[in-house]
Amino acid sequence: YKPGQTTVGRNDSRLQLRYATVTYDDTAGFAVEVTPSGRQTASRQFNSLAFGDSDNKLGILSFDTGAFRFPIMAKNDRVTISFKNAQPFPSTLTTIEWEGFVAPKTLRG
Repeated sequence: YKPGQTTVGRNDSRLQLRYATVTYDDTAGFAVEVTPSGRQTASRQFNSLAFGDSDNKLGILSFDTGAFRFPIMAKNDRVTISFKNAQPFPSTLTTIEWEGFVAPKTLRG
């Protein structure tokens, strides 16, 4: 870089998404569906009731606040991520973060 010289960003790399973490607030449950182009849909379920948890009480629905991490393993522009709730209870999704890596398409010598 030289002073006064304009630089242009290069777009010759790919972004590979690995994982995502969604945070939720006062939520009973939801499903995350990840559909990479040309592959089958993978579904991950979140349920606020944990089997064997001593805080669970019969007849009382549990709502939880926290974070749910799920795998993506696809190229950023070739994947669809959907959040679904088939329950009659609300889901409050507050943020989502993703993890991935950028790889160059070509190597220069």
